[in-house]
Amino acid sequence: KQNILKLKEFGTVYLLMLFIALIVLGYEVERTARMDFMQGRHAAQKKDQMEDFKTNNGILLRNLLPGHVAEHFMGCGKIGLYHDEYANVGVMFASIPNFFAEFYAETDVNNNGIECMRVLNEIIADFDELLEKYKFNCIEKIKTIGATYMVAAGLTPQAVYDGTDTDL
Repeated sequence: KQNILKLKEFGTVYLLMLFIALIVLGYEVERTARMDFMQGRHAAQKKDQMEDFKTNNGILLRNLLPGHVAEHFMGCGKIGLYHDEYANVGVMFASIPNFFAEFYAETDVNNNGIECMRVLNEIIADFDELLEKYKFNCIEKIKTIGATYMVAAGLTPQAVYDGTDTDL
């Protein structure tokens, strides 16, 4: 009878230990599942951030470089200098000499210089509008610095002036 009692006591102890082990195991499974979920969510957030970063870099690169050059660097991940050879290239600078020295003034008459900047902005916007026309598709805006507008022609391989439009 004592052996049976000892066996029952050990059986109860073993069952209790098994129950505790199952509880600990269940806790570990739950903790691992939660950590996997949180790491997956964190990875998805980082992936979204990387995609946003890549998109913003692409926009910035396209604003700084001609489209085909930006695509060259973004598409294949090339690092280094870009070079290409073109037969007919032209560069134009359109500038208002001494704009900030002579024309621009912050007075009450021109609303503290805002009117002068509005006129400059209109001139630049007119140039930009002209470049959107099809007959000027071979001209690429390079940059605007202050009162100087810089464009280049003949640098875009897919849009080269064919010489047929005579009223350029």
